[in-house]
Amino acid sequence: MYVLITLCIGIVGLVWMVCAPNFFMYFMQGNLENHSYQEVFIAVPFFAGIVIVCALLAASPVGEWIVRLSLGARKMVGRELEILRPIIYNLKAQVAAKGKTIHVRAYIVDDPFPMSYAIGKSTIVVTSGLLKQTGEAEIAGGLAHEFGHLYFEDTKRSLAQWGALLPLLLYYKLWMIFINFLYRSESIIGIALGLIFHAPIFPLKLLLDLWALIGRRISRKVEYRADAFAAELGEHDGLIRLLERYSEIDHQKWGLAEQLMATHPPTMYRIGKLENIE
Repeated sequence: MYVLITLCIGIVGLVWMVCAPNFFMYFMQGNLENHSYQEVFIAVPFFAGIVIVCALLAASPVGEWIVRLSLGARKMVGRELEILRPIIYNLKAQVAAKGKTIHVRAYIVDDPFPMSYAIGKSTIVVTSGLLKQTGEAEIAGGLAHEFGHLYFEDTKRSLAQWGALLPLLLYYKLWMIFINFLYRSESIIGIALGLIFHAPIFPLKLLLDLWALIGRRISRKVEYRADAFAAELGEHDGLIRLLERYSEIDHQKWGLAEQLMATHPPTMYRIGKLENIE
């Protein structure tokens, strides 16, 4: 459902950004002619096609490859293979016993922070810091959590959502560069034009902010679900130890604003829920 809502926001947002300035100018001039409405009928199917193609592309192996490339992910070698291959094989077997096959491809990012994350439909990224600073049980706990995201297709939907919004976000960014240029002109005409062009896209900014808040709330819920899935795979203790290590490293302040904007729940909350799982 959230993916469908995101697609609608991407389509409506693009149509609004392209057509609203013209509508606004026509309205200011008192000249809302029929041809201005025709722009909407032309724009809707055109931008719908762009948004849907971007969403499908982002959720495909191409999207995963682009994200891996941007992260600098590389293939496993040497000791990395020795550590990760048996863990991944064991987790895949346990997931297969649940009736679902996941074709996992694991990659390494050279980052000292110990963490792992899933991308798209089949990619799991492990940092070099996780291999160097944690033991086998903690690594298995972290990977089991990522298997949960792949099992429930959380990360595939996430990539599709960002792909759907990418054209809108790029257009919005370019539009704001243009508006800021008008503001910086320091002329009365430039500032007036900036206000005129800014007014119709202000509701869109509010919509995107609301979408981000809802998306982060959903993200926090799926983190709990992935934790529970790791516990089902028998990696309950290892994941708790890994999260305890995170809590020692991460001293983030958790005020109201931080809790609203966070994509993950507070680490101690996650540990508490896992400890309540028998």
